[in-house]
Amino acid sequence: MAPRIKTRDRIAQASLELFNAQGERSVTTNHIATHLGISPGNLYYHYPNKQAIIAELFAEYESHVESFLRLPEGRV
Repeated sequence: MAPRIKTRDRIAQASLELFNAQGERSVTTNHIATHLGISPGNLYYHYPNKQAIIAELFAEYESHVESFLRLPEGRV
């Protein structure tokens, strides 16, 4: 059986999907919570606001891109 995805990760994934589909400005935390079938309070337990979700998504993207730009070991 596959391991269950943490709620915090589910929120980030759903937010990214909604932001891509509808635009970040059109999506509220209530939209995200409804999409996931969780209460807004549960979402706020994991993220204090929408900006925190965006910051986390950007940090993940930055880390992903950085891995492509890193020189392979042994190269100067």
